[in-house]
Amino acid sequence: MQDTSKTAAAHTSHHEGPTEAAATASALAHAKFRPDIEGLRAIAVGFVLLAHAGVPGLHGGFIGVDVFFVISGFLITGLLLREVDRTGRISFADFWARRAKRLLPAASIVLVASMLLTWWAMPATTWRQICGDILASATYVINWRLASQSVDYFAGTEPSPVQHFWSLAVEEQYYLVWPLLIGLVVLATRGAVHRRRLAIGMALLCVIVPSLAWSIHATTTDPAKAYFVTHTRLWELGIGALVAVTATFWNRLPVRVATAVMWAGLIALVAVAIPLADEQNWPGSRALIPTLATTAVIAGGSRGVPNLPLRLLGSKPFLFVGGLSYGAYLWHWPLLVTFDAKYGPLPWPVKLLISLGSLVPAWFTLKFVENPVRFASVLRRPARRALAVGALCTVVGIGAAGTLNALAVAQVQQVDTSEARGLGSVETPVPTMQRKDGASPNPDPYLRPPEPGSLDLKPTSISPDPLVVSKNKPEHTCLSTIETTAPKICTAGDENGSTTIALVGDSKADQWADVLHTVGKEKGWKVVVITKASCPLTAETIYRSRSAGNNYRECSTWNKAVMTLLTQDIRPAAVVTSGYASDALTNDGRPSSELMTAGYVAQWNLLKNAGIRVVALADIPNSPDDIVACVASARLTSNSDCDFGRNDGNGTATLKQGAQKSASSFVNFNDWICPTENCPAVIGNVLVYRDDKHVSKLFADSMLPVVRARLVPHLAAAANPR
Repeated sequence: MQDTSKTAAAHTSHHEGPTEAAATASALAHAKFRPDIEGLRAIAVGFVLLAHAGVPGLHGGFIGVDVFFVISGFLITGLLLREVDRTGRISFADFWARRAKRLLPAASIVLVASMLLTWWAMPATTWRQICGDILASATYVINWRLASQSVDYFAGTEPSPVQHFWSLAVEEQYYLVWPLLIGLVVLATRGAVHRRRLAIGMALLCVIVPSLAWSIHATTTDPAKAYFVTHTRLWELGIGALVAVTATFWNRLPVRVATAVMWAGLIALVAVAIPLADEQNWPGSRALIPTLATTAVIAGGSRGVPNLPLRLLGSKPFLFVGGLSYGAYLWHWPLLVTFDAKYGPLPWPVKLLISLGSLVPAWFTLKFVENPVRFASVLRRPARRALAVGALCTVVGIGAAGTLNALAVAQVQQVDTSEARGLGSVETPVPTMQRKDGASPNPDPYLRPPEPGSLDLKPTSISPDPLVVSKNKPEHTCLSTIETTAPKICTAGDENGSTTIALVGDSKADQWADVLHTVGKEKGWKVVVITKASCPLTAETIYRSRSAGNNYRECSTWNKAVMTLLTQDIRPAAVVTSGYASDALTNDGRPSSELMTAGYVAQWNLLKNAGIRVVALADIPNSPDDIVACVASARLTSNSDCDFGRNDGNGTATLKQGAQKSASSFVNFNDWICPTENCPAVIGNVLVYRDDKHVSKLFADSMLPVVRARLVPHLAAAANPR
């Protein structure tokens, strides 16, 4: 996570020799080892450990990561500047070799341990996801993976044991680029030291200013991603680097001013962690407080006078914890996550003990892995030896990911899919057009709920296997990502059909794509699928949590483009739609179900005015977050334990109200998806849900008779108006 910690003089002579400029000699000599920075590391990792343990009143402790970024920016830039002052150049191979020796051995050990802890404690349904996380961590891109998934550390979803490697990935990317930037400036400004420092400072500002500006913008528009991506964090590393560039100024501060600056920084850090910080709007402008506070402590400490703040930060407890800070940061999170998964949910005092207990493996890692590799004489020269060690550590991490993937594959149980009948297991009488006795014809049995006792709820096998059911999605899916604004159109059904039916909306609509494909084939209808993640067909902006980004502008833009396509270009006979969101965003930022209904009515009336019939499908019942994991652990022994209470689904109420107010059709399949008082997780040997919000493709396919009975008549009426 953070960069070099305490460095003995005997081990630093190869990169921290005297400078050529007398003006900077004092500052650079003091920069060899800074006890105040070691103590600052202790504060930073303490904040992180307390926050992740859930200690009341210290939720803002996640700012410890910001502290680490500033420290790393300062130390690494100072190291590079000393090398330039000594040799007039930067040895990129030596620099990257030192980073590899310092960071990668411990990281690879923790990745292997995280793989073993995952195998021991985490549900098997999470192994493949965590395998991808370990692979991304080993290759230093986990921050971008988490950003693409819009992960929230503090959300209720199951976290990954290696999620915290995101900050290490940011720093690894920084270490790759930063020496190249400084090297280019050095090449362009050969001459006096002060001229070179000025040029480097200007180059840093060219990084800091746009990075900060983008961080503020992205934190407002997409905070979940802004938290992880590199370009919203570079300014924090850059500000630390700027302190190193201006070291001579800070070294000349009057003693009282230096002391006051350090105290101000320490007080600000404590204040923001208790907690003025809010991780849902981070980093952004608020991160300036811990960043500048850390800068103040480092800058004030550059004076080197034994004042009270420096003595406090340089005391033995702070030095001890600071020396273990890197290992503690690496170890605490996988221990917290896996123990909580195995025995939790754990109360915060237990989590605190686990967090503090991470100092034990951190000490062993430092003593038996980090220092032996870091200070091994055989790895000092040539640089390729240390780089080879780094490459080996990377391979070890990749191997851990591969091992977990192999374990996950081995858990999958192959079953005879002929046994998977789903709702096809229900015995229903075939409807007749006219009874022999002249009485009224039998109604289609799929228009009413299934008869009690007609369902096969005692599985002898489960399809798809719960460990791979997340991949059991429609083949004709056309689901665009959250970032997309241009509609993507996919064609299903009878591609040559003269009648077109459109399936439009979010993933709740998209889950029926294959069923409509089958219906289209049967009826000779062309089916176009236009769907987008988390984006129902509404004229209003849907409400989302702050961590997801309140203002879903991409959805609004997409909706406008879709309406143009539907009313001017495609002109389908009918639009089938559904949605999960139950609230729209008011002007003052509140959720409103009434506004959501109004958004449906406005959009659907536009379609009706264009001669397009709208059929709204009820949202499916919400299942527990862990329903697939429950089935995976229970298998065939106690699947009834995975059943859950009947409900209407999150978006059903507003969809129904929108249909009523716009005189559109409304179709509900939920009495077949949840046919008993407690919704079964497995029906007819088929796993009903692929996750907590969507039915599996296999189960959706088995619902074809219900779809024929309830949805097709509405579509047929639109396709063949009288």
